[in-house]
Amino acid sequence: MNPTPPGSPMSPPPHPIGSNAVGAARREARGPVLALLGCALLGWRVRPVLGLASALAVPALLYLFRDPPRVAPQRSDLLMAPADGRVLDVRPVVDGYWEQEMWEVVIFLSLLDVHVQRSPLAGTVVGTHYRPGAHRPALWPSASERNERLETYIRGTVPVTVTQVAGILARAIVSWVQPGQQLIAGERLGMIKLGSQTHLRFPRRVRPLVAPGDRVQAALTPVARIED
Repeated sequence: MNPTPPGSPMSPPPHPIGSNAVGAARREARGPVLALLGCALLGWRVRPVLGLASALAVPALLYLFRDPPRVAPQRSDLLMAPADGRVLDVRPVVDGYWEQEMWEVVIFLSLLDVHVQRSPLAGTVVGTHYRPGAHRPALWPSASERNERLETYIRGTVPVTVTQVAGILARAIVSWVQPGQQLIAGERLGMIKLGSQTHLRFPRRVRPLVAPGDRVQAALTPVARIED
């Protein structure tokens, strides 16, 4: 279980980390916002209604890239939700990195959910693994296994894996952490642009607190309790 060395072929490209992740979601929005403003200016000259539509789309885009402040409870016996959304499944799996059976909580992020992912516990990032794949709709069962994804491995009170999964609309996965980085519970990990799924894996001895259909909020909703 060797952590992925920074700069290896499977490592994600470098991104802001630590305190620099504050405001990173809005920085990710700069390119699309500038593109919309350019379309607004060009459209206004060609056909004003097109320019107006592009300009009105800017606030909507900024809303999709929002990153509300969150303060997670710093408790060693709880795992917090890594993302906003609806729980699709809570299932047993075998995690290849940690080489053990784990629970996997699958969270579906709709287009209107906050798209920033956060650490479920305090710990150290010991590795990351990018897996290329398809961009199937996030609600399809096959999306959990076959879509593009980025796995982040964190060693804290217990080992966990947080997986950001791309979808049919979510074409970009962004990471703001790197191996060796120390995290507190609720610290920003990255974002999926826009929507799709986030998975959280933790050991089978940890008790899940959520079930399919539950709504969760990153850093605010406890999803599992460590009882030993």
